[in-house]
Amino acid sequence: MKISSLLIIKMSALSLTLFGCTFTPCDNTVETEAQSPRGEYIATKFERNCGATADFSTIVSLRDATTPFHGEEGIVFLVKGKPEVRISWENDMRLLINCKGCTSEDIFKNEIQWKDVSIIY
Repeated sequence: MKISSLLIIKMSALSLTLFGCTFTPCDNTVETEAQSPRGEYIATKFERNCGATADFSTIVSLRDATTPFHGEEGIVFLVKGKPEVRISWENDMRLLINCKGCTSEDIFKNEIQWKDVSIIY
């Protein structure tokens, strides 16, 4: 019996929708969170472990306080390894990120703005 190409494409799309979007190959471990002074935003520092074939990463993300943490949205800082990274709010519109011992070669992302928040390093 010959299966049509269209049926194969539809079944593949359905499988991807049901199973592909829920599979996360990496583990995210929240290390610390800091809420902005008025409580509008949350900065989260977390560690990402993608298994034996990839290095650990330390990541800082920002999100609205009403949004749950997922680990994929709002990434503003990403550095290879497990350096000492500290996050704190200077005020409602300024997040401070301090990365002790970080080198520019190890930093893969360092945004200076997210929504109306300035990010200072």
